[in-house]
Amino acid sequence: MKKRMLLRAGIGAALAAMLTLTACSGNPDAASQESSASGGVLRYGVDSLPVTGGLDPVNGTQPLANRIVLAQMYETLLTVDDDGTLQPGIATDWDATDGKTFVFTIRDDVSFADGTPLTAEDVAYSVSLAAPGAPDQLAGFREARATDDGKVEVQFDEPNGAFLPIASAWSGMFIFSKDWYETTSEDERMRSANGSGAFAFESWEDGVKLILKKNEGYRDADKVKLDGIEWVQASDNSARLAMLQQGLVEAADISDPVIADQAKAAGFVPGASPALRNMNLMISAAGTPLENIDVRRAVSLAINREELIEVGMGGQGSLALPVPPGDPRKLDEEPADAPYYQYDLAEAKRLIAGSGYSDVTIDLTYAGDISAADVPMLEVLKEQLKQAGITLNLKAEAWSNITAIFGGAPAPSGLLLIPMIAQSDVSGYFAATSGSVLDFWGDNPDAQSARALVQQMIHEPDVDKRRALVQQATNEITDKVLLLIPASSVMGYEYLSPKVQGYTPDPFMGRINLKNASIEQ
Repeated sequence: MKKRMLLRAGIGAALAAMLTLTACSGNPDAASQESSASGGVLRYGVDSLPVTGGLDPVNGTQPLANRIVLAQMYETLLTVDDDGTLQPGIATDWDATDGKTFVFTIRDDVSFADGTPLTAEDVAYSVSLAAPGAPDQLAGFREARATDDGKVEVQFDEPNGAFLPIASAWSGMFIFSKDWYETTSEDERMRSANGSGAFAFESWEDGVKLILKKNEGYRDADKVKLDGIEWVQASDNSARLAMLQQGLVEAADISDPVIADQAKAAGFVPGASPALRNMNLMISAAGTPLENIDVRRAVSLAINREELIEVGMGGQGSLALPVPPGDPRKLDEEPADAPYYQYDLAEAKRLIAGSGYSDVTIDLTYAGDISAADVPMLEVLKEQLKQAGITLNLKAEAWSNITAIFGGAPAPSGLLLIPMIAQSDVSGYFAATSGSVLDFWGDNPDAQSARALVQQMIHEPDVDKRRALVQQATNEITDKVLLLIPASSVMGYEYLSPKVQGYTPDPFMGRINLKNASIEQ
């Protein structure tokens, strides 16, 4: 007997209620003015328009700049609310039997932007192309097929607990037209779109702007007040603030905390709590002192994380475990309770003295071209480790060279800074431990237990059991120091004109609620 699986991605405490914008915020005269919110084009300043993969709904979903635009035009099988609970999307209902077979009831009132109806066959085709892109989390994927009654059945060879969260994420499986995808060239797919979302593609001028228009065929088009969204590129934070001040845009992403403070002082409205990213230090231990568990534990104990955040990050950071703060699926446990997480310089020195190494020198590689703002934090980290007798060599490298490891190139020895942003499923935060391209553990015998726990997490469909596995894996990783997370840093801020109304940011940085926005006229 089939049992409906309301799998909740909400592992842990719910995120605090997000700020809903009002017309009077940042505008002392707004409360006394008669105004109305209606259409118009929302102009949004960004540092980058879509990059690698462009607007391709399968091959362009990795870069954050791409995902935010794609999420306005494409929908997903399911959706997820702010506390991580799954909700209907293109599918109105979903069932699972043994965690291996998922059956979705597809809406019959959905059309693509070109006017053609969305069918179960389109959904099955979309899932079939997207699932192989997440080989670790969706291992054992067998097929997705449309059934005779217009439903979609997705089958795995073994139970999978990550599939439903991935199928609901704005960064996961977008649903698109099979006919359009097969008859459109690769280049055209990167430069155009045909989704069923609130907005449709209109035009793209490289390095300048990308324009979306309201999708009049969207099933809830009567609820969409905006006529469109214009993404305006300006790589400099000060330039984006100036655009806000001059009324050239109504919203902007700002990554510099100093500029963000200036935007707030100028009366612009913070659209969300600052987006966070974990500062993951991947450990490539072979041939280095990090092969020794006592050395790894000493490194973790020598990090004064509170000082690191206050001095190295200017107070703009948070303590973090593998699932970062800001993600509603995080654990209730405080990071300070994790093994070898609290600062203990005396114990760090003792471990180094007993490790058998007369000289503990470690290289830390980071992307110098995109992580310049992280250098103060890294310099503080270097000085902290020095107090424990550990020499840290900071090595700047081009991000393009670092990303070569995703294609199989060898990783640099020692520590490698790979910031981790919001993931579709909670297991994605443990990717470095699950045999993926970010698996730095190699044959480290200390990693066997954690690796097994992560695999169990991926395949476990039961919510409570998954939560327990996340906790166990987190404790195992911090106890064996298989992944170092000094802190979570601010990735960026979002500021809006007080004219923007009705927009509630989402905790996953997707900007998916822009379809609810309006502009005060």
